[in-house]
Amino acid sequence: MSFTDLAPIRSRPGTSRVKREKWFVRVFALLAAFLPGSALGQSSPDADASWLFWPRAVEGLAVSGDGARAFVNRPSDDGLEAVEATLSGEASAAAISGPPHVRIVGLGPEGTGPIAQWGARGTSLALLEGDPVDVRPGGANYVRAITTDGTGAVWVVCNAEDPRRLDLWRWTRDEARRVIEGDRSTEFLSVSANGRWIVARRLSMARVARLYLFDTSEVEPVAREIGRWREDELHNAVWVGVDGQTVAVLDGRSEFTLLMRLDSDGGETTLWEPGATIEEIVPVDGSGERYLAALNRNAATDLVVVDVGGAQATTRLVGGGLPTGRVLEVAVAQKAPVAAVLLETDSTPAELYAIDLESGRGHRILGDDRPRGAYTPVTPEHATFEARDGLGVPMLVYRPREATASSPVPIVIHVHGGPGGQSRRAFDPVIQWLVAHGYGVIAVNHRGSSGYGKTFFAMDDRQHGTADLADLLDAREHVRTLEWAMPERVGIMGGSYGGYLVCAAMAFHPGTFACGIDAFGVTNWERVLQSVPPSQAVYRRALHREMGSPVTDAARHRAMSPLFKADRVRDPMLVVQGALDTQVPQVESDQFVAALRENGVPVDYLVFEDEGHGFKDPANRLEAARAYVRFLDAHLKR
Repeated sequence: MSFTDLAPIRSRPGTSRVKREKWFVRVFALLAAFLPGSALGQSSPDADASWLFWPRAVEGLAVSGDGARAFVNRPSDDGLEAVEATLSGEASAAAISGPPHVRIVGLGPEGTGPIAQWGARGTSLALLEGDPVDVRPGGANYVRAITTDGTGAVWVVCNAEDPRRLDLWRWTRDEARRVIEGDRSTEFLSVSANGRWIVARRLSMARVARLYLFDTSEVEPVAREIGRWREDELHNAVWVGVDGQTVAVLDGRSEFTLLMRLDSDGGETTLWEPGATIEEIVPVDGSGERYLAALNRNAATDLVVVDVGGAQATTRLVGGGLPTGRVLEVAVAQKAPVAAVLLETDSTPAELYAIDLESGRGHRILGDDRPRGAYTPVTPEHATFEARDGLGVPMLVYRPREATASSPVPIVIHVHGGPGGQSRRAFDPVIQWLVAHGYGVIAVNHRGSSGYGKTFFAMDDRQHGTADLADLLDAREHVRTLEWAMPERVGIMGGSYGGYLVCAAMAFHPGTFACGIDAFGVTNWERVLQSVPPSQAVYRRALHREMGSPVTDAARHRAMSPLFKADRVRDPMLVVQGALDTQVPQVESDQFVAALRENGVPVDYLVFEDEGHGFKDPANRLEAARAYVRFLDAHLKR
């Protein structure tokens, strides 16, 4: 099947060739995974398509108060199902009665059973204990459970009284009561163990984040300001004492995130400087002195217990026995030294692990146990290369097992999204698919990536398409130092902001890469920056702060847009797009592809009619991955 002519041409309204063929793609992949005598054979990476692109990742997480059980979601034939897993003793798991497409979001009263959302937009909220009990205050069409306090009450944000307003409600088995009237600018962050004190954040148009404390013992709780930050420097409030005198917050004013204590009199005390990005942190007990934190180090996660009760913070690594990877969620039992985490690795989607916080040991509870094909995912090396200005630029290097000096392989430079994303030690089906088909992959964390400190993160501010792109060009030169690589057969691929950098590399530095794959990348920054709606004010301000204002920086935005330099592209490209994408609309790809074709550049164009920004349907993801390999084979293995 050729993709050269798969421009946005529809054979009938609402349906493309890609969409009509998806059923065959899925059936073929599933058969290939389980039929040893098929044409694919178990030695082919196509036999691994089933578990790579239809992963059964565990999602959602809550832990019972006694630490004996965890509640999670896992995929089922009907959508997501709720599962109860035993953490102590011999691990076991069983489905919980409930509606399809249910998502665990917290614990119910007294921590007995899970609270879950379901529905097309998650607008229903239920206690899954026996027959599901709807706990949604009447009339709400937006609802979100934020926490369960030590009294067993569930705190819920919803718009039950006014569709334009998000209020804070307290729900128990006996009643649902509105406690604080909210608004669109207020975000409720933390509740004290006794349910009396609430911490909330409000963002102003002046780009200031104010932290407020509410006393719910008052008939009409009044907001008392306890601190203010720049809007991007107050990350969260993670604990508030039962006396309302101290609040623990994540402060982003330093090179790495700090755990800080705020006192009611306005005093600030730094409790812990981890020297790494804090991605998750939860109290281990009600004292506010011990926390379980997930730290981003070298693109993987370290789990530590930190004790801030002494003169100096002390830390202890936990999770011994867990594989290296990325922790997605963390939960701690309220009344036992037990934690549960969702962890994904290079070779597995997210799985459930239990950790004994006293011994520090962890073990696997629940994951994807389906049989796999012959391909074993490779483990990348986290390394650095030296950029032209001497900066060490991090990267993950995926080397196929068959790649040697006497049998070198082509290379793909992989670019993450953003701006400000990071390539992680995590489950990436597309990268593993490329490696399985004989390609070395270098996933570059160019300057401007997160996870390496505030200075590194800001190095591409208002230098997009120049400073970060230079790192990709230097990565391409670094390939020449790898004895197992073919230095003249190097392509580049990326999605979203990474797709933009692919287009920029092909347009601004023609001839550097043998070919490029752009998945829903921006090609006209003038249009994209002007089109962010007012309803996304916080995102728009953050984007303008990093990229520049479309009013004052319009000339630079035009200069950094590949669409206006498309006539310089001379090497083959594959462009992939979702027709329903609202972040990077299809016109971004349409116009770029049209310009390339007008200039006679070989370009394949693949449009998925039923996808938005990022592909969710596994069949679509597999079809795109197969298109990537066909394209790369044609231009890097010829």
